[in-house]
Amino acid sequence: MSALGKSLHFLQSKGWHPSSSNRKGRFMRAHFDKPKGKVIGASIILLTVIAWLGRPDKISADYTDATMLTTGAAYASARTINALISTFQTAQVSVGFASISIGELLDPINDLIERFSAVMMWCLGSLDFHTGRGGCAAGVVFQKYVL
Repeated sequence: MSALGKSLHFLQSKGWHPSSSNRKGRFMRAHFDKPKGKVIGASIILLTVIAWLGRPDKISADYTDATMLTTGAAYASARTINALISTFQTAQVSVGFASISIGELLDPINDLIERFSAVMMWCLGSLDFHTGRGGCAAGVVFQKYVL
């Protein structure tokens, strides 16, 4: 049985018949006369009204702003620690004819912090892109002309 045949069989089982004059109305009445259909219809209306009021948008915008602040603080901290470790890497201890560079022991930690700061930079860029405030012109156009 083809996909069209399966769809037609499904619609006929719900009360729609090809010979009826008001096909869409009859299908809708047959589907939404059931209690389950009324609950689904009321849920759709309720969710539409909630989304239209804008409360979910405000909650998500507040969460995104807090996340950007936290991510920015983590990035700034990582870059500060990276600068301090880079400064300590130049320290040397000289005893007689031998010179030991103690700061080179911090090189793996410095590499780890550089990679962490790169990940935080990508996170900030991603959050900035999703808020529509960053370099994405499509977000500005969407907010101005569509909403």
